[in-house]
Amino acid sequence: KTAPGYRILPESVVVDEATLKVYGKLENVKYSSQKPLPVTISLLNNATVRVQVTEDSPLFPRWEAATPSADVLVPETIQAMSGVTITKGSDSVKANFGGEGWGEVEVFYDPFRVTARLQGKPVMSLNDLGLMNFEAYRPKEAVSGKDQCASSLYMFDGPHNSKYLSG
Repeated sequence: KTAPGYRILPESVVVDEATLKVYGKLENVKYSSQKPLPVTISLLNNATVRVQVTEDSPLFPRWEAATPSADVLVPETIQAMSGVTITKGSDSVKANFGGEGWGEVEVFYDPFRVTARLQGKPVMSLNDLGLMNFEAYRPKEAVSGKDQCASSLYMFDGPHNSKYLSG
């Protein structure tokens, strides 16, 4: 049932019906000793769904929009959907909006997946195959002289280049 990737810990799921947000913790299935990652799913106006995955205490600073105006969503246009009913189940959270059978967003726990449907037809699926992965932080190698120019280009010699294979 569980693909190598991430699942939401069911006991971590919190539904905030006032702000129409679903909170949870994503656990790495393969490396369960890693700290779970917080995930927030927001239901916004115009049938917009926002999924944010962050870290509780990152080892290194991550980029985030410094001001609301730098965000992808314009702050003045962000409003919660209206007429939403949210149902929390044992294996998913489902939100229905726009009237009976019009729109639906379902967040599956294991493997983590978000599916949006309009009038019963899927229009978007995030992590449909359960293969979501996050790249670990790797510091940039210091280079000097002649190699500096070559290292600034992304060199790819094919999928079997030993530079891209681990262990």
